[in-house]
Amino acid sequence: MDHRLQQLETLGIDVETTLKRFCGDADLLMSMLAVLIQEDVLEQLPEALRAKDYRAAESIAHAVKGTAANLGLASLSAQCDALAQAIRTNQLHDAESLASTALASYRTVRAHIAALS
Repeated sequence: MDHRLQQLETLGIDVETTLKRFCGDADLLMSMLAVLIQEDVLEQLPEALRAKDYRAAESIAHAVKGTAANLGLASLSAQCDALAQAIRTNQLHDAESLASTALASYRTVRAHIAALS
């Protein structure tokens, strides 16, 4: 297995399953992971919550949830899903903590992927 792919497993990515989504193209998977970390969408979350722009915060969490799921980042996807659900159901007292957890996970993912580039 490609060294980069072995490193992705340390992030909890089921590489074999995720690669199937990308027709076995490891370079395509890596480029899509690079796009995720370059766009830095999740970094906008704290400001959206501070501004009480819950629609934007929910949209960010929802978008990252889907992208993370497609890239095999199940933990990050689940964290973003929990955040989006909390906002959607007006459980705003949980939103800041959930956002902090998701952002910390995202930053870990970003650092690992950046190190592979």
